[in-house]
Amino acid sequence: DLLLYTNLIGMYASCGFLLDAREVLEKFPVRDVILWTALLSGYVDQGFSEEALDCAQRMEMDGVSPNIVTFCCLLKACGNMGLIGMGEEIHIEVRNNGLIEKDILLGTTLVDMYAKMGMLEKAKEVFEEDLPIRNVVSWNSLLGVFSQDMFVERFLQSFEQILQEGLLPDRITFISIISGCAEKVLLSAGKIMHARIAHNGIEIDVKVASALINMYGKCGEIEDSKYIFDVLPNRNLFCWNTMIGAYVQRGFFK
Repeated sequence: DLLLYTNLIGMYASCGFLLDAREVLEKFPVRDVILWTALLSGYVDQGFSEEALDCAQRMEMDGVSPNIVTFCCLLKACGNMGLIGMGEEIHIEVRNNGLIEKDILLGTTLVDMYAKMGMLEKAKEVFEEDLPIRNVVSWNSLLGVFSQDMFVERFLQSFEQILQEGLLPDRITFISIISGCAEKVLLSAGKIMHARIAHNGIEIDVKVASALINMYGKCGEIEDSKYIFDVLPNRNLFCWNTMIGAYVQRGFFK
């Protein structure tokens, strides 16, 4: 049963038992792209990018052509290893085959790959030219690009464009923009984003709260940082560290 074998590979790979996952694949007599991609995806997710590329090579030797998910895994591996040439070759292939227009995730993965390699202009070019249809995940990837060059005005412009395209920003969107406001000490913009969080019904979990605590702390509003920290029902170590950092930055050492 091909589906059973695919799920077995996925289970072992997700749990980090990649040798077992590979053994299951090699036992199956007829291996299709879904079976190969399950293993390849496991390698990438567990941080074994080189093994993932080796797996793709063996898949090619098996006479199996990659699908969209395979290409996404390969782009992630290229980004992790800084393989610019291979990443660009895959980009050309998926573009020539019209695959980017068919799947938003593929275009988003391309943006992530170029951003990880430090090719920020290329990442922006892919977003603007290769992604005719975008979702909030795609926009979050672009915000990740902007976070590297800290163009906060682009953060705020992007937020307006997200709304204009009829999309709902999610928690990742707000965390990215609030973090940008913190770095540039933009209190008024940060407060607007804080108000938007409530307006959009976004839950203020530890990650969102930490971003707000950091933003208010860097902008000199330590009482606002303390209030957000105090009303948060569940606080983890990261949240405590953020509050400590906010106090230290403002000189409240005691």
